[in-house]
Amino acid sequence: LDGTITTSVSVFANQSKPNSFRSGGVAEFDGIGDGVVAIKGSASASAPFLLLNLNTSGKKNIGVGYKLRDLDSSVNNAVQPVAFQYRVGTNSNFIDIPAAYIADATTGPNLATEVTPVVILLPAEAWGQPHVQVRWITCNAEGNDEWVGIDDIAVVADDVTPAPATASTATPGDSKPPVQPARSPKDAGSR
Repeated sequence: LDGTITTSVSVFANQSKPNSFRSGGVAEFDGIGDGVVAIKGSASASAPFLLLNLNTSGKKNIGVGYKLRDLDSSVNNAVQPVAFQYRVGTNSNFIDIPAAYIADATTGPNLATEVTPVVILLPAEAWGQPHVQVRWITCNAEGNDEWVGIDDIAVVADDVTPAPATASTATPGDSKPPVQPARSPKDAGSR
């Protein structure tokens, strides 16, 4: 399963110490200089993710841009991958977008300098849909996992332009008078 049905929503809100906050999952770090929502794997949160619902009705060429930010400047130095996935609707399997996969979104030890910008186009099957879900997902890495912020999310798209109305091909000189119904001799004599 993808985790959205069997896993309860759990966000650690109002956090301020990504170096020492050891729980895994999804956390809101609003007590740091540049607040952000972040994900981190652990034994109890083996595949945490951040989910975004989109309505792409009437839209095409849907682009998603974001930045992955390393938040952990402790001695931790995990290889912390982040994948970006999508699905149409809410019940199908998520599909990886390989071009958006980041094998390690963190630096370390004792560093939190990595910022990885990503810009990706959603596949055409996600265009013009009333419900599309995208998500950022990580996993429980070897060693002590690190918090990765998902920041500056932007979704842009082009409007689908309706097909032009079909114009009449008749020209003014081509018009003919309407055909009058034939009269029976009985109708003609009643005048």
